[in-house]
Amino acid sequence: MKKVFWVIIILVAIILLVVAGIVFGYYLKNQEGSDSGSQSYSSSVNKYVFEEATEEDYLQFENVISQNSLIQDLPDDAIILLSFYSASPEELEKDYLLRKNSVEKGETHDYDMKLIINSKYLTKLNENNFCEIIQIAKNNGDFFSETEMSTTSLLWKYKSVLKYKSCFGM
Repeated sequence: MKKVFWVIIILVAIILLVVAGIVFGYYLKNQEGSDSGSQSYSSSVNKYVFEEATEEDYLQFENVISQNSLIQDLPDDAIILLSFYSASPEELEKDYLLRKNSVEKGETHDYDMKLIINSKYLTKLNENNFCEIIQIAKNNGDFFSETEMSTTSLLWKYKSVLKYKSCFGM
């Protein structure tokens, strides 16, 4: 009788441990899901109210972005086309060519990569929050990129800016 009692106690303890492990695993999984890069910017989303970009916002962008460390660290032969849209990514408003230490209005078909972002994010962009704004736009589905270069070629050419990879969610 004593032996059966201990077997039941051990079985109950094992069942409780398994249930506790499942609950704990579920809790950790949910915590990891909320920490997947968006949490650090979730409070930022709440502090910004994005509005339609004005011509003044574009002028400020031209001044701010050229002073950004990411732009200053681009390779000498880098050509990034940054395009802004308002209503739809298919209807672009303005295009900028980003090169090492420079930003200029314009368009080219000879670019290394094309970045497309909703223009509403221009209203809150400053020299200190470029990566934060890109992350918010990406998390909201308002940021896209495209390239014809292979991943290896792109990584090799842009190795000088790999320290900013988290800026683009990589």
